[in-house]
Amino acid sequence: MSHTKAVVATDLVHAHGVSYNSADNFLRVLSEREAAAGKKAMSLIRLRQEIECDATSLGRFFVKPDNIFYADQIQDLQQKKRACLKSYPVHVRVVGAIQRGGLMVVKFMTPKVTLPKARPPVESIREIDRSGLAKYIGADKNTAIYSDGAPSWRSFAKKLKIPVAQVSHQQRQYAVQLRRAPRPKLSKVGGTQCIDAAWGSLKRFMPKQVKRKGKMKGVSCMNATLERRVYQWLWRKNLRADGDVTGQEFLLHLSKACRWK
Repeated sequence: MSHTKAVVATDLVHAHGVSYNSADNFLRVLSEREAAAGKKAMSLIRLRQEIECDATSLGRFFVKPDNIFYADQIQDLQQKKRACLKSYPVHVRVVGAIQRGGLMVVKFMTPKVTLPKARPPVESIREIDRSGLAKYIGADKNTAIYSDGAPSWRSFAKKLKIPVAQVSHQQRQYAVQLRRAPRPKLSKVGGTQCIDAAWGSLKRFMPKQVKRKGKMKGVSCMNATLERRVYQWLWRKNLRADGDVTGQEFLLHLSKACRWK
């Protein structure tokens, strides 16, 4: 089962001749099951040794100034930037950690309101702490973090009492040979090449039909389907961490995770 591209209902209609509604319902249930399995499996993960950490944006959507879900952020922008706009962009971002050659965890950060021309905000230590990422990292003497140059990751590593090796993407540093490893027996290659590749895979997996904006009680907010799709992808990615699986093996793993009978 591929984790690089999501199958959509029209794919099943064309390939197997089933009705669109049947195909759509099947894929929705499958996605829900996989997402639940992905979250459940992630709760047991503890990453160790060479861990790459990073955050990425999954896009943005716009809300009106009177939106109740983002009222505090909008008010703060209006006061600090004196920006009274007709609508404000809200960035959807996730933060993650991956053990090189192994498993990965992903957590959503609180959607962030910015000015229209602003780039996706850099993750802060407060946002990383709130995400709960720290509990998935085994902070022992054989573990180190590899990250980009965001100051928050140095603070994060300091809280965990483990070393960090950082590179600067602004200086075009991606895979850099370090003078010395952050821990004995760990890699001297700094960079976030593994997690960057994972983010690319995640974004290719997300169907274009999935909108970033949803509704809750008639008020605009982040589309809940995004979270389901992210953890569906994570389930597939972690399932293949030790190698490819066949379709039959995929269903056996999923039925076991969901305790189907």
